[in-house]
Amino acid sequence: MLTNDGKSAILVARPGLQPAGPAPGPVAAVAPAVRARRRWTPFVVSGDLVSISVSFFLGALARQPLGLREGPALVTSLLHELAYVPLFIIVMAAYGLYQHETRRVRQTSFLDTSSRTHALTFGAISSLALSHVVHRMFGAPEIGWVEVVFMTLPATMLVPIGRAATAALLSRAGISRSRVIIVGSGSVATSLARRLARCEDIELVGFVDDEPYPGKGAQNQHHLGTMLDLSRLCTETGADRVVVAFSQTAQAWVAEMLRQLP
Repeated sequence: MLTNDGKSAILVARPGLQPAGPAPGPVAAVAPAVRARRRWTPFVVSGDLVSISVSFFLGALARQPLGLREGPALVTSLLHELAYVPLFIIVMAAYGLYQHETRRVRQTSFLDTSSRTHALTFGAISSLALSHVVHRMFGAPEIGWVEVVFMTLPATMLVPIGRAATAALLSRAGISRSRVIIVGSGSVATSLARRLARCEDIELVGFVDDEPYPGKGAQNQHHLGTMLDLSRLCTETGADRVVVAFSQTAQAWVAEMLRQLP
């Protein structure tokens, strides 16, 4: 599978039962690749920056009733706490939260819950440690554990909400996250195409199979070529995902063609 960062990977649709005949029912016609596609990582990072900044603001605001003994005033608190937002982004990147989108057909925050929670926790601890070092070296205000807890907790909810909002905005703007070519035909490919059609941020380019099942489904109407054409088709159509469904083509030949993808 071609990815946005130029690396290769493969996604396989596990068929369960092998189809014994033509795909049941037609699939909505698949339009040619015409939507704009951009790397989503900068948008995701920007959304996380906003979400974490809002989290810090809400934390500082919620902490005010506790009194100044538990932290400085609102404006003063924000001025020195917002400087640690990039540290949280760096930690989230270290946890791979900006690499997962190249490993999946569709990005989802649900699967990142554990990694995201760990990253935010480690980001909070790192902020405490860095704040202590900066305080000792330069006399800057030191962040306490109460401040860290208040500024981090809202982020556990705001980050996934922000990512969902970013995806929705970009989809409405006509920017697709990825373009997909399905290898195979039949009921498995048809089912997969229907599922992808429900994702507004994914554009299905078409199907590739050496021996496509006969019929009038979308996999036949948009049969792009054979396995030998796969690499060229990915380049010409801008496809960055190849999903392997069931195909009557020999598995060794399919694997060989997939290994030739850039």
